[in-house]
Amino acid sequence: MVLYYAYTSLRLIFIIMKKNVGNHESNIRMVAGALIVLFALFIVEAPVVKIVLATVAAILAGTAFLHFCPINTLLKRDSTDENLDTEGVLEKTEVENESGNSEEEHAEVEGEDSEKSSE
Repeated sequence: MVLYYAYTSLRLIFIIMKKNVGNHESNIRMVAGALIVLFALFIVEAPVVKIVLATVAAILAGTAFLHFCPINTLLKRDSTDENLDTEGVLEKTEVENESGNSEEEHAEVEGEDSEKSSE
């Protein structure tokens, strides 16, 4: 019976903990956590500050390994690769390449047309 409750609660945790930290951000968190640990071990001398820095490093490493950050959930922020919008950027550059003009050149051409019509 105890195993059933443990299994059910673990299933609920994994359903709630939807991945919201992408690979790039996860790598940054791992490097930052490692740097904080090194800083705490070799530079900081106060024991309370070492404990605080070790806690911050553990949180960064934990969120990097789990690919889940509760603060990201509260802020409705998702940095996973599948949610990043790169298609809009590609479409914009394709339109510029097809017309041969960038947006600035297009605005200049429209300005010249309005000057000709006012004459």
